[in-house]
Amino acid sequence: MAAEASPDSYRSAIARDSKAEKLGEEAWSAPHPYESLIAAPVTLIPYPRKAEWISGKSLVMPKEIVTSCESDAARKALDSMIDTLGIRTKTNPSSDAIRFQITIDPKGIAEAEGYHLTVDEGGVTIIGQDAAGIFYAVQTLRQMLRSDAGKVTLPFCKIEDAPAFPLRGFMHDTGRNFQTIESLKKQIDHFAAYKLNTFHWHLTDNPAWRPQNRLFPQLNDPNFRTAGRDPDLSYSFDQIRDLIRHAKERHVTVIPELDMPGHSEYFPKAFGFGMGTPQGMEVLEKLIDEFCSEVSKDDCPYLHLGADEVHIPNPEEFIRRMTAKVRANGRIPILWKPGLKPADNETHVQIWGDEAYAGDVTKITNPIIDSGGGYLNSMDPQFLPQRYFFWQAGRVPMGDAMHPGGILCLWPDVRVDDKANIFRHSPVWPTLLAFSESIWQGRSQASTDLMNRTPRRGSEAWRYLREFEARMADHRERFFANEPFPWIKQATIEWQVCGPFPQDKEKPWDQSFAPEQSPLQETFPIPGGQLNWRPATGTTHSVPRNAKLALPVTFYLRTQFHCDEDRVAHFMVGFESIARSNRRYGGIPAQGKWDGNGGSVWINGSELTPPIWKNPGQWRFEKATWGQPANEIPITDEEQYWCREPIRVELKKGDNLVLMRIPVTYAQQSIQGICAPVKKVGDHWIEDESIGNVPVR
Repeated sequence: MAAEASPDSYRSAIARDSKAEKLGEEAWSAPHPYESLIAAPVTLIPYPRKAEWISGKSLVMPKEIVTSCESDAARKALDSMIDTLGIRTKTNPSSDAIRFQITIDPKGIAEAEGYHLTVDEGGVTIIGQDAAGIFYAVQTLRQMLRSDAGKVTLPFCKIEDAPAFPLRGFMHDTGRNFQTIESLKKQIDHFAAYKLNTFHWHLTDNPAWRPQNRLFPQLNDPNFRTAGRDPDLSYSFDQIRDLIRHAKERHVTVIPELDMPGHSEYFPKAFGFGMGTPQGMEVLEKLIDEFCSEVSKDDCPYLHLGADEVHIPNPEEFIRRMTAKVRANGRIPILWKPGLKPADNETHVQIWGDEAYAGDVTKITNPIIDSGGGYLNSMDPQFLPQRYFFWQAGRVPMGDAMHPGGILCLWPDVRVDDKANIFRHSPVWPTLLAFSESIWQGRSQASTDLMNRTPRRGSEAWRYLREFEARMADHRERFFANEPFPWIKQATIEWQVCGPFPQDKEKPWDQSFAPEQSPLQETFPIPGGQLNWRPATGTTHSVPRNAKLALPVTFYLRTQFHCDEDRVAHFMVGFESIARSNRRYGGIPAQGKWDGNGGSVWINGSELTPPIWKNPGQWRFEKATWGQPANEIPITDEEQYWCREPIRVELKKGDNLVLMRIPVTYAQQSIQGICAPVKKVGDHWIEDESIGNVPVR
């Protein structure tokens, strides 16, 4: 039985947001009026282009329905949905059955993948521009179902919807860490439910060539692969075709990537020469032919060649030959950018960057797929969904031939033993929700500033973020109750930040400065003048990095939490987040310390006791560990604050002052702190909104 679509927690959050003060700054142009979003009786992600709700009216789902559906994928999705509700589907109408009329009408709806959905006294009517549009309408219906007093209902509505971008994708690197076909199918099911239509399958990387190979069986020989990186595991062509069929049934196109000529350490081990050599290019042309002979162009119209992070003596010849071979097999080639230069202007380029594409997007003359919003395995899990909420794909409001869309990337570079940790350690599902919202709706502006910091409390952008986070929280409990979901609401806490205070390089990193002695005074002297506390928002607050910052320095954060009575609460506490891409991190603290850089946290003047570390003082890596032995050390739970058990804290009645010290000791450190009340709901630690945040004034 589906859970309620609008639980009390969601409604109370919306009520608080609607009363928030408008500051008249940080204006953000949203696709919908704020009032229409908070008036919606259900939580939809992505929110439709146009939705009209008939107040107070809903359709009670009976024990049986009559369906007429022209799409096999939509029928299967609908049958699966109603089966969980104990509802039977009938082919012959009866007086008490409700009709589900589902048709395809390419002439009636102009945009591909678009649909119209109506729920009224007569039942449910879906008209799709194509089969994909019908499928997405059924996904919207799935989110609309509500359970109330033993009845399952659908609110009366008229919805007109279509995507802003035709390519909406997710990429998973299985070359470095193998994923089973069963796991990939499960991932595709989640992505399709949120209207993503592309799975970018990174099949090869330094540890291994994963696809089956008959021409050169040494490519599947564990002896030529990286030890500890699943050397015995490959994908047979039958498995590859099976996954492609599974995806296609859900209107998801698979883009296979055979990365070349870089990211290929296995290749010279297997052949004795590199990909960029004349012999290597001959082998690669045969590999492309074989792969394309096993996977049809109708099923996989694109073939990704990678071609990034590599230097070879003949790049023009290499790209020309590989591109020609891809086109000879009837596929559209894709290359990473930055990377080797495309051979023509028709080749698609996929822009990438850990935090953003560094070049000028407007000067690119090839069709652009945008993957520059931030990697799932790199940035802080609490903040990354917000980043994608404000992200604009391709720096354009709507997709076109030159800007087909974007792909969200997951690069589990560091060795992973238990593959379930990929989803526990990185915010795959939380970020999926924000990514699907932004790329389906489109964004009218590129809000690069709001992608890097949480908007001020009460501003227009903040209100929209809070409303979306309320929808996310609802979906977390309804559709991801049994999945890792490392995220709590980001916009709930207002901090004050102060610093930087220059540290004495000859003294320990945990130096004490004025805020620790007088945490409530508004100004205090520092070398070179006065510095005031300044407001900042964000459950996990990141201090913007200044390139001219002379390290080491220290920042401070402070805020207050209000309780109506003395009580014990749980707090999620953390400092910098480890980069799951390259293990860059200050390391596990020494026993008795909170942070490998000297950070600490006080509540009401008492320093909180840190956890008992299993590996104290271990694994400090101030630079990326790619290609080094450290990259083969699996990341542990205690290195990530969101995977650790929250700590118990005694709070007093009234306001409770929190103060955090955040030393910055190395160039690539993420400057951040989190101290937030949480509670356990099912398998998730979520925000505890019974404890109010009271900014220090």
